[in-house]
Amino acid sequence: MDWYVVRKDYVSYLSQFDKTVGFVDYGEKLKIHVGTILTIGNFKYYVPISSAKTKHQNMSSKRKVADR
Repeated sequence: MDWYVVRKDYVSYLSQFDKTVGFVDYGEKLKIHVGTILTIGNFKYYVPISSAKTKHQNMSSKRKVADR
């Protein structure tokens, strides 16, 4: 199993050209995206198992803790 980290600025750059590029800006927290890598010729392609939804853009990155 290989692990990849992709910089947010690179994902933002890609999203200028392809609106189907996943949303990854969740503040300072690291958001893990699970998927597979397909190799076609000399290129590697990331294929996500799931994708972020529009509602996720409005969610706070701060975790709320209920009072006990």
